[in-house]
Amino acid sequence: MNKIIKQFKSYWLKLWPTIFTSSDSHFSITASGKRSQLSASGFNSSLSASGKRSQLSASGDYSRLAASGYYSQLSATGAYSRLSASGEGSKLAASGYGSQLAASGFASQLAASNYDSQLELLGQNSVAVHSGANGKAKGKIGCWFALTEWAGMNDDCRPLCIVAFQIDGKKIKEDVWYTLQGGKIIEIKI
Repeated sequence: MNKIIKQFKSYWLKLWPTIFTSSDSHFSITASGKRSQLSASGFNSSLSASGKRSQLSASGDYSRLAASGYYSQLSATGAYSRLSASGEGSKLAASGYGSQLAASGFASQLAASNYDSQLELLGQNSVAVHSGANGKAKGKIGCWFALTEWAGMNDDCRPLCIVAFQIDGKKIKEDVWYTLQGGKIIEIKI
């Protein structure tokens, strides 16, 4: 049965490589056409696209998404997902625990909303927002970050403060990880 499914998927990827959906575990999908749309809901999925305005989404834990085209959009909801984009104006979002997001394109936007995620901006004039607890961020000069600090646990969890800052190369250094503690931005080692 698995052989038939793989042959079917292979046939459709050759026929129409720009739109594909999967719900299998341990599945990889790659597309290189303009405006590609890929989605996966299985555990440990891998998605990659190299066309302009690609859209990738995954909901399984340990998913990996990568896009190299301009204005790509990537989203993941599973824990420990990894998202990366190298095109200008890319948008990345993750809501899973411990997710890692990285963008190297100019004017990219990153967002994470769960505990212990990492945001890394490698392109200039980009913006990243982490609304969950224990967020970490680093980037290039000119990038902006917003981090949130939380108090309490489980049902008693509440936001304490949100701090936005710009990497200026002096007070906030380039390529150094920062987090929010006691309402202040502090340098950390990862």
